[in-house]
Amino acid sequence: MPTRTSRPKPHLPQDTTSGRRISRLDIEWRHLVAEGNTCRRCGDTGAALRQALERLRGELIRAGVAVSFRETPLGPGQLPESNLILINSRPLEDWLGAKVTETPCASCCDMVGEAVCCRAVELNGKLYEAIPEALIRDAARAALAMEGKTMKTIEVLGSGCANCETTARLIQEVAQAKGVEVEIEKVQDMGAILAYGVMSTPGVVIDGKVVHAGGVPDRKKIEAWLD
Repeated sequence: MPTRTSRPKPHLPQDTTSGRRISRLDIEWRHLVAEGNTCRRCGDTGAALRQALERLRGELIRAGVAVSFRETPLGPGQLPESNLILINSRPLEDWLGAKVTETPCASCCDMVGEAVCCRAVELNGKLYEAIPEALIRDAARAALAMEGKTMKTIEVLGSGCANCETTARLIQEVAQAKGVEVEIEKVQDMGAILAYGVMSTPGVVIDGKVVHAGGVPDRKKIEAWLD
């Protein structure tokens, strides 16, 4: 049966003693709403989100964190996005290294009048249809930890060949797994490549320094670049 939706109320005090905002936590919750109701799965996620924000309150006050929250109601045509929590513009599952899947949702079936599946999250071999409080807190802490890190600018030098594309993809995969923010630029201009002194591609330049030239780097090498 559908449950009536209520908005989480994360009225979290900020650090008014120093006026500093050393981090931010922007949360968006997207879920199906029909005639003022949401599905049971989303309702449970909403309750967990409220509880997570309440329990995090002390940490956020001490850290001087600026918190914003918005709830985005979705129609039946947007069902694939339902039960989605975005933290600092990234899905909760990205912060946790989890996988998104879909499972049948009887509550949504009742609401939309047809058999449908809703998004769920899979982490460490366990399936979560409603997002539990613990995962929300872990993702929020991961996002806050990232706020203190500087984004790395990475250039992949080459003609756009298969090895160049593989190198760019591997860097992105390793960065995501390590929770490191990167900006990847593919440089194909030969003049720009030669200006770095790179004679064999793909080449990799991080924050202006050449770290690799020739062949696809292995994951361990990439991990060392991102430490």
